[in-house]
Amino acid sequence: MEGLKEELKRNVSSSLLNSARSYYKVGLIEVFKSKTNDWRNFQPAIGNLSISVELLLKYLVAQKSIRYLYQNIPLEAQILLTDPNCLPGNHRPYYIDNIKWFSKKTIELQKAIELFNIYFPDKKNEFNSFFSSIPDIRNVCVHAAIPRFKKFELDRITYFTIKLFRYVGKIDKKAIVHLTKILEGKIVEFIDSYEETTIKIVKDKIKNAQSIAANRNFEKIYSTCEGWEEMLQICPVCNEEGICLGNTNPLFDDDGGTMLIFEASSFQCFSCKLELDSYEEMVFADMDIELPRDEGEEEDWVRQNEDYFMS
Repeated sequence: MEGLKEELKRNVSSSLLNSARSYYKVGLIEVFKSKTNDWRNFQPAIGNLSISVELLLKYLVAQKSIRYLYQNIPLEAQILLTDPNCLPGNHRPYYIDNIKWFSKKTIELQKAIELFNIYFPDKKNEFNSFFSSIPDIRNVCVHAAIPRFKKFELDRITYFTIKLFRYVGKIDKKAIVHLTKILEGKIVEFIDSYEETTIKIVKDKIKNAQSIAANRNFEKIYSTCEGWEEMLQICPVCNEEGICLGNTNPLFDDDGGTMLIFEASSFQCFSCKLELDSYEEMVFADMDIELPRDEGEEEDWVRQNEDYFMS
């Protein structure tokens, strides 16, 4: 039965990956076609990219733990996909074709995102804002018409889709997407342009904050934070404390000890008015993204997050 499980895993994974690649390639072609027309008719581009993200994440789920790819499959199928050696040798897997050809419903995109964050916790913060918006974008693309987006938001969706495919291709060579030289060249130009634009945005924000901090009427405003989703960090402009928003996550050592790490996704200084709205803006501003929380907070976190250990 173990061999049957592995064969099923290969078939399902291959189908998902091939489909993800196809949607990704079509999406990129549509993106660059739409960009040359000032992002007119952009829905096919964003729709194909968002579907490619969903399929790529489901591919990772199939590779890591195929049981969690499906909803409401028979109990025998659940056993086959988790501990196949528990099934008797004469077991007849009548449900195989339904699983292989996706007659059984797979998980929603949001659940695939949650599993990605468990498999790759070091990437959770980097893709957090992208993953928070992509399920809604995917649903609207498939079922309705998307209202006009800001051009930078459309670029952002494209940028993070490319980053995700590149990351998965780096950790799993089977997932590398082979593109034409022309398309690869357009991607390089696009990424350079996107990052230059983001850096310019950050530089303009820092310049504005510097002018406020240099004003003789500059007023220090003390910041306080509450809860596990906020943490103070020194502002890179005025050296006053500002507030980071993000998430607190545990790191466990081999002895069972717990260390808490705060992963920032945005920053605001009330003194000089510097606002960095995303992970990448904080990176380009050379701010710390991962911050250790104070010693002694671990017990409080564990007590308030018992469901973390029960899930």
